[in-house]
Order: sequence, then structure tokens, then C-alpha cells
Amino acid sequence: IKEAVEKELNEEKEEERKGKYKNADLLKMHAYKDAIRRTGGAYILYPGTDNQRPLKGFHEIIPGLGAFAIRPSAENIGITELSKFVDSVINHLLDRSSQREFTAVKSYEIHKKKKNEYLDDDVTPNILSEPMPEYFDTEKNEKIIPDETHVLIGFYKSDEHLQWILKNNLYNSRVKYLSDYHLTSEAIGAKYILFYGTKDTESNQIFRLKSEGPRMIDANDNVFRDYPNPKQNSYLCYSFDSFGINNFKKMSWKFRDLKAFKKLSRPTMPFAVSLTELMKVKVK
Repeated sequence: IKEAVEKELNEEKEEERKGKYKNADLLKMHAYKDAIRRTGGAYILYPGTDNQRPLKGFHEIIPGLGAFAIRPSAENIGITELSKFVDSVINHLLDRSSQREFTAVKSYEIHKKKKNEYLDDDVTPNILSEPMPEYFDTEKNEKIIPDETHVLIGFYKSDEHLQWILKNNLYNSRVKYLSDYHLTSEAIGAKYILFYGTKDTESNQIFRLKSEGPRMIDANDNVFRDYPNPKQNSYLCYSFDSFGINNFKKMSWKFRDLKAFKKLSRPTMPFAVSLTELMKVKVK
């Protein structure tokens, strides 16, 4: 061990004589970058000639690490490279569409303190330990983030209506209520749909929605030829497949306990909740 340490020290001394940075100093930059809050990068300046190009943490100039050779002299050797790097960092910080900016915004949203809308108290962080699928779509490697994955809760008026829905893999919502119903981004971008009937107190009828989102379909379309008692000229429709049942086997939810359900102006209107909220009313 002693021989190995001496060999390493001799190699470092040789690098110093050649005007190279110390690897140990570069490793220290890792510690500084990770330990100091909101640090985007850590770089060493050393007297030498061998300039180390900054190392990118991901795809952009920061976060990152690096070393710059600065040799004080009349020519200010090394200053030009350092100046170019600083200019690049400034331009990057002005880019509002960068990955770093997106990561910073998401990090702030995740960690910021949230207040209870009714009480002047901090909201208890969501705790979700229920078994559930890890991916929404394994082929696309699309991971489920429960707080950002939304489920549309949709009403069906009869068993005949439910059978039509399941036969056509299509859920239709009555547009005459659109004056009262706001098409939120959560409802449009929902990943799953859960059906319930008039007398249901809980439901296990969950399906995976297709990614194209809802669309308007005329009641004269062929898909409605066997629809039970159509009463509108057109419907807002969501397409789905059966993967929801496969992802949430043997699960059922007391949807009427959802806060969003209790706030509905009409009990038959579709609404969206996060998967986190839905799992809170899962039947034990």
C-alpha cells in the first residue's frame, strides 16, 4: 500500500512539473458542486499550460466540472479560454428553454412549501405506498409519476351504455354540459379513465386512454349506430384500451370520497384527479 501511495504522489508531482492540474483537485470539485446548494458547476484554476476542457454533467455546459490553466504573464496565458467559458455560461443562463432551466423549475415545484387551502398550515407531503405499475407505456419507457398522471372519472348512464363503451373502446361525454364543464389540461391529458354508474359506490373499471386525446364525433357516425338512446348531435369522445385493467389488477376505488367528486356541479360530469389522489380512496 505504501508503495502504491508513493507511486501516486510521484505521478502527481510529475504532472505538476508538466503544468497539469491535479486529479485530486478535480475530484474536490465534485464535492463542492454536490455539497453547496444551487451550485451549477465547480472549476479549478491552476498555474500550468495543459488546459482541461470543461466536463458536462449531461448535455449542456452546466452542470459540470473542469480545470483551467492560468499562467500570469504579460500575455495573460489562459485568460482567453476562461473568458470564452464564462461567456458561454452567461448565454446558457439566459436561455429560458434549457434543460437546466426546466430542471430548476421542476425542482422548485417539487420542494416548495405548499399551504392548505383552508388552513394556514403546511400540507403534509403525499405518501403513496400502494402497489401500482411503474410504467404507463413500457415500449416508450414512459414512467408513471403519480402526482402528474391523471385519471378521468367518467359516468355511464346504464348497463347498456357501459356495454357500448366496452365494445367500442370509446367513452362519450355529453357536450351540452360543456358550458358548466371546463376542459382542463388534466382532463385532456389524462392517462387513464375510470367508469362508474348511478348506483355504484366504488369502481374497478379502469382503462388506459390513448395518447391522441379527446375528439368530437358526430352522432350520425357509424360508431353510434347501436348507441342506446342518443340525445345529442355530437359527443366528446375518449379512446382507450384494456391495459388499465392489466396495470391495476384487482383494485377498486371509492370514487365518491374524492374531493373533486363532492364539488361537481352535476354528478354525471367527467372530471380528472391525479393518480395520487385516486390511490387515497383505494378499497383496502
